[in-house]
Order: sequence, then structure tokens, then C-alpha cells
Amino acid sequence: MSNSTKSLNKRKVALVGLRRADRYPLDALIKELTSDNRFELALFLGESIIEDRNLTKCRVFQVSKSPRNSTPLELANEFTSISSLSSKAFGLFKPDILIVLGDRTELLSICGIATIFRVPIAHLHGGETTIGSRDDFTRSAVSRLAQFHFCSTSKAQTRLIKSGISKDKVFRVGAIGIDRLKGSESRTLKDLERVLDWKIERPFGLLSYHPPTIFLSSIDAELVAIKNSLGKFKSILATHPGEDPGSDRILNFLLEWEQSDLRLKVFRSIGDCYPIALKYADLIVGNSSSGIFEAGYFGTPVIDIGHRQRGREHGNNVIAVRDASTTPRKVERAVNKALSDEFRNNIDMNSHPYKSLNTAKLICDVLASINI
Repeated sequence: MSNSTKSLNKRKVALVGLRRADRYPLDALIKELTSDNRFELALFLGESIIEDRNLTKCRVFQVSKSPRNSTPLELANEFTSISSLSSKAFGLFKPDILIVLGDRTELLSICGIATIFRVPIAHLHGGETTIGSRDDFTRSAVSRLAQFHFCSTSKAQTRLIKSGISKDKVFRVGAIGIDRLKGSESRTLKDLERVLDWKIERPFGLLSYHPPTIFLSSIDAELVAIKNSLGKFKSILATHPGEDPGSDRILNFLLEWEQSDLRLKVFRSIGDCYPIALKYADLIVGNSSSGIFEAGYFGTPVIDIGHRQRGREHGNNVIAVRDASTTPRKVERAVNKALSDEFRNNIDMNSHPYKSLNTAKLICDVLASINI
């Protein structure tokens, strides 16, 4: 194909979403890419996302199944599956560029296949640090495999450039997950109650806790500390943990707690209602990145437990309790502080580093202009 003919064609973009946690942050980018006539989009998805979505506007390839990743062996086996399925997807779609989000360990498999097929990689959320999580290693490795970098903050951008990556390959575009929050301002707590079929009373807490991946021995003590600190709450909404080693222990704890406490409701996922919960919760507690990224958009107080998010930039709505497993009373004191009028009145929305920059549109403009 001549260069003149190729220039008339749409740029072929493959966007990867392997896990439930990828689904909604990527929605805005999927919508933007499918509506932009400069691109032909294909989604390289995990089985759980395919099951949950109504995808009719672009090609969809399943590149991973939904295995149990509660042990290292199960995770290693998934690498083999992803390599096989994604190789077929690359061969059929022949993308010009592959977009990957974040720091999931499984990304190393599909990024390795992209390298073999000589497909350049664009990485979202590179340059960040979470020194208390194995995800930090994965994120750094993906950044080394990637040719283009879409950063969420100026510090992340600077960090990548200082690591030796050419500055003309690094773009600050904001956090892609913020885009989906913009349309949620008009939705109310009543909308959440109706979807969940649950009367929510205040104080209302949102619990999102995932395996810390490095400090697995701290899981039980951190969960007990969280449970014991939430006595003042009349409604507590908890979501299932991410699919990492240790997730079974967390889910079993939550389900047993739910059986003995009418205040607690445990959901696998609340889908596009999650922004409503973030907005109207009196407090978010756990170790989820949503407490770092999205909660600050609404100024919702957050107790960040343990080391999973340690090193990540955050606003002053976040109270970090790193040693929750050894000094559990600190969690209770942090909860009391977060619920106080003094703390809430001093939350500075400008301290939130993950700004709303119309991220999806910025990414598309860069994708259309770069020389691949």
C-alpha cells in the first residue's frame, strides 16, 4: 500500500481492557474513538467486560478469559491464555497502535505480544508511583515497552522524561477516569437507592479494598481495623476486591461480615452508579485508586489504608493510614477526623492533582497527529 493511499485510511486503534476495573474508566475514550472518523477502533477485552457490555459500534476481540487469579500459578496460566488469544487478535485486526491503561500485571503479556508484532504501544497513567504495590513494577515495565505516554499529572510527566523517555513522546492529558464523572452531577442518591433497591441512611460509607499484592500478610488485620472503625455508619456499601492473589480472603471476610451486619451490603460491582456512590458517600475507606483519582473530583473524604497506594499523588481530602494492621486505633481516629466539620470544610478542591482536562478528546487529537 502506498503512503498516499494509507493516509486516506483511518488509523487503526486497538484498546485493551482486561478487567472489571478497566471498564468504566475507559468508557469516555471508547465513546470518543468510535465517534471520531479519524479512527477505526477495535476492543481487545477480557471475558468479564464482554459479558457486561453492549458493544455494537466497533470490533471486539476476546483476549483473556475470566480465570481465578487468587494464586501466582493461576495468574501465570492467564499469561499463556492472553498471549494466545491476543496473537490471533493482532493478526486479524492489524492495529497501527495499541492503547493500554495502568498497571495490571497481565498487561505485560499483551504488551509483549504487541512488541513481537511491532505494534507501537500508548500507555495511559505511566509515570505514577505506588511503591507499596507490585503494580509499580508493572507500570514501569509497560512504560519501557511503550512508545507514547499519556500522563495524568505534570509530576508523572516529568518523572517519565527524567527516566530518559523523549519529552516529545510524553503528553499530559489528565486522568481518563475523570471524564466519566462529568455527567454524574445531576444524578442523586435516590438514583443509587433505586438501582440497588436499598434505602441508604447516613452516615454512608463506601468500602473498596483490594489485595495489597506486596504486604499480603496485612490483609486480615487491615480488614478488622476497617470493620471496627465504622461503628458510627448506618449504611456501608462494599464492592468485590480486584482479581489478585488474596482476593478470596477479602471477599470471604466481607460476605461473613454482611451476614451478621444489616448495615453492610456487598456488591460485585455497581457499574455506572459508582460515581454516585463516590459523590454522596460521607467517607470512602480502603485502598482503591478510585479514592485517589475520582473521589477528589467530588471532594469526598478518603481513608487510604495500608501501602497499596503509597507514593501516589493525592489531594488533601485523603488521610493515609499506612500502619493500619499494627496500630488499628489509628483507623478509628482517622475516621473521626474525616467526619468532622473542620476537616470537611478545609478540603481544597484545587489540591486534587487529577484535573478534568477533557482527556479523551486530547488523547484522540494526539493519536491522530503522531508519526507512527
